[in-house]
Amino acid sequence: MKFVIDTISNSSLSRIGTLKNFHRLPQISFETPILFMYSKGGCIPHLTHDVLQYVSKEYQAIQVPLPSTISCHHPLTKSQEGIADFIGMREYLVYCSVQDPAIPSPAGYNTMDKVSIWCKSGKEHVDSDRYMDIMEAFKPDIYQCLGDGETNVDSTNKRIQKSIKRSLHMFHRCLERHKKSEALKNSAFIALLQGGYDVEERVNYAKEIAGSPIDGFVIDGLHDNSPGVEFFDFDKVKPIVTESVKEFPEDKLRIVHGCWSPETVLKLVELGIDAFDSSFPFAVTERGAALTFPYKASDVCDADVNHKVPVTEDFVKEEHSYEINLGDSKYTEDFQPILKDCQCLCCKKHTRAYINHLLLSKELLARVLLMM
Repeated sequence: MKFVIDTISNSSLSRIGTLKNFHRLPQISFETPILFMYSKGGCIPHLTHDVLQYVSKEYQAIQVPLPSTISCHHPLTKSQEGIADFIGMREYLVYCSVQDPAIPSPAGYNTMDKVSIWCKSGKEHVDSDRYMDIMEAFKPDIYQCLGDGETNVDSTNKRIQKSIKRSLHMFHRCLERHKKSEALKNSAFIALLQGGYDVEERVNYAKEIAGSPIDGFVIDGLHDNSPGVEFFDFDKVKPIVTESVKEFPEDKLRIVHGCWSPETVLKLVELGIDAFDSSFPFAVTERGAALTFPYKASDVCDADVNHKVPVTEDFVKEEHSYEINLGDSKYTEDFQPILKDCQCLCCKKHTRAYINHLLLSKELLARVLLMM
């Protein structure tokens, strides 16, 4: 993988770049900032592969979290075909992450050399060697290093020090395996940057790993992974991200995971972050709501809103609503599409009233349409 910066903003740290030169998919390139499509078990939640084609026929990059795919390790070891073929997503770029950004990670279960992965069958301890065995079976296009990201804004200095010590140990072990691995020689290796909310520790950690042969960084350990990240105070995150990126080489991809609100994503882009995941749309779908991003004033839906977003230059210079709750009884006889003039299959074929009916009837189709 190669990351090339095309433009750097004069007024902020934000930049526009291109991800390209993927060995498995040499014809594909992606512009950054980029959103990795969040998946469970290698599938976009509620959308089959065929239905996904109705959403977009463009090349996409998907995030495959380990908690929902760790059970694939054994059959993939036998078949040796790689995770992209195994999940039927061979035309998609596959990026493997350690944790699931939409599922809370219980605290207190990591050890010096093992990270707890919470899957359907319960807790699994994964050390560096087992993790690298899994990645060698998966053969992803991009994958994270293993690390102890079990910190948040309330973490004590003792917990932060444990996270740093453990993560450095895992980083060096994973990097050593990566450099020797024939199966992973064409996979991009992404480091996890730890340090909790201690700016000095973050900077020191970044300096420790910045010179290593890696392809990018994830600013990890900012939260416990859950839909609640949407309501996180950005002012607490800002100094951590700002100081961390100063230590990164410019030609390395910068990633932040989590169910961040659209406002926070825009602010993180301004701080120089290149990549995110789409766990936020999944969280919105799960609460029976839809996202409506108007591009001009005439497109604004009625204001039954849960959120407000300060729009950028691409939008009209005023605050607009961007989420509506389709489970509300006022949509029982509302025969408009979710968003006027939207060309997605959901808006072209179905009404707010119909989706309201599906939600109240607990029909599976409701989440399918909302996810689209």
